[in-house]
Amino acid sequence: MNNSTRIFILFFFCTSALSVLSQEQIAPLDSTGIVRIVDKELEAKIGFKIIEQDYNQARIYVTADSLYFIESSIKDNPDSKRFKRFITRTLFDSIRTKVQYLLRVSEVALSEEGRFEFMTHMAIHSLFFYSPLSSFALLPSSFTGVALASTMGGVGSYIINMALASNSNMSYGTSQLGITGSQWGITNGLFVGGLIGNYQKKSDDIRILGLTGFIGGIAGTSLGVHIANKYNFTEGRAAAFSTFWRNSLLTCVGIGFTAEMNKWKAPQIFGTLLASNIISTAVAIPLSTISDFTLGDVRFLETAGYLGFLSGVGLNSMINTSANTDYAIATSAFIGGHIIGYLTTKNHDFTNSHGARVYLWSACGASIGALLGRIVDVDNPQGRNSGNMSFIPNYWAITSAVGGWAGYIIALSTYSDDAPPKTSFLENLMMSVNPLALISLPINPTTPIQIFQMSTTF
Repeated sequence: MNNSTRIFILFFFCTSALSVLSQEQIAPLDSTGIVRIVDKELEAKIGFKIIEQDYNQARIYVTADSLYFIESSIKDNPDSKRFKRFITRTLFDSIRTKVQYLLRVSEVALSEEGRFEFMTHMAIHSLFFYSPLSSFALLPSSFTGVALASTMGGVGSYIINMALASNSNMSYGTSQLGITGSQWGITNGLFVGGLIGNYQKKSDDIRILGLTGFIGGIAGTSLGVHIANKYNFTEGRAAAFSTFWRNSLLTCVGIGFTAEMNKWKAPQIFGTLLASNIISTAVAIPLSTISDFTLGDVRFLETAGYLGFLSGVGLNSMINTSANTDYAIATSAFIGGHIIGYLTTKNHDFTNSHGARVYLWSACGASIGALLGRIVDVDNPQGRNSGNMSFIPNYWAITSAVGGWAGYIIALSTYSDDAPPKTSFLENLMMSVNPLALISLPINPTTPIQIFQMSTTF
């Protein structure tokens, strides 16, 4: 055997060993592949000790020959050699079974919490929305008939939504989008009912509005729950969609009033409102995905939007313009407030507690500002006498807006340090290349070899 043959055989065995080594993969501990790390907390939850040494965290790997081993590092000594110990398939299956059970328990708990929130809001919707809509749809002549129709509609809608919740995985995101879907469906139903009304007999128009609003609300709720479950909506993303849809609709209505929509005939008004709702939905879908919104982020965003609207109203109270210009300024300020809210939250993940506090800070600031403005405005009791907003004094609205923004800034500066920073896709991107796998590929082409790997965390 000459030297070339010996070198080739040696190279063949080395590259084959490398190809086998490259096939070692992390063995996930759940069916979805999310749980990949073993730590002390996981050991405590599953009820038995996996590793005897005091370690930071560990991973379980599986080789091409279906051999399992745990690789860990000694605690408080990151420069030490990693500890490796082979385990049996039985032990791995036992760990995996316990982890799967823990995930199912936590998922059920989450589902129950989302279901409680959903049913609570549906009870409110049944009382204030579906009961009146059902009485409008039936329009009985006696008081007893009105009470009976309202009761039937409210209880019936609640039973329907309860059946929907019992057959769905009601996470917080699903609950939030289902609640929004109910509101979205009711508004669409009312707009459709107003569009198809004959405007000849008032009682018939009221029945049409009640029927289309009721059906639209139930259909919208079902659609919201289905979409949230299918696309795994988080609570923050669902809340972001709700905020963007609702405020986009208000923006479209503001634009409509700027164009003197209040002077149009009923079919034109309802047709415009229906088109505005469709446009608002189309706008809200991409806007809710521009960032990984948390529920606290949405609260900051919403508060800034309302403060922007208040600023527009305050500006209108200081200048003498037409009603159309008033609506245009208020609508533009409303949009500008949302932009400010997005810019101030795009780098942090605010919690729901932070969002509740920014509400409180802004409300307190606006109240104090309105009070001071009212005190100053005593010397100017006539205020503004032109336009549709003549009831707003000159100083009251503008000082209220200044106070609200002051509270917003205080809350932002106070809680920004507590909120963790957002991380982008590129910051979490991890890549690894195995150049030795390229050498063994021509020799062993039938064996799958991991040459390039890319992963990211969210």
